[in-house]
Amino acid sequence: MADPEDTWPCEAYGLEGLALGLRCFVAEMGHRLCGGADECHGKMVAARQRVNSRMNELAAHGDPTGVYLAERFTHPEQLLGGSEAPPDESDSY
Repeated sequence: MADPEDTWPCEAYGLEGLALGLRCFVAEMGHRLCGGADECHGKMVAARQRVNSRMNELAAHGDPTGVYLAERFTHPEQLLGGSEAPPDESDSY
């Protein structure tokens, strides 16, 4: 019988990461902090927002890498395994 911990992929890593033992973006290798896919989604929405905010902060201060990243990734859902499409307006960050 499969371990329930191994039945759903972390949004950041996808199925490929799951096959490699990458269970959770916010935990140590091989472990999980999330109790399920819905909790993973919530944690990843927050992580994407933090990364997006930091990129924009660096860009605002003229950091060349921050500028490049802010131009390339225009919304948080493009980061860390999110969708490439802009988020639904009903989603909250």
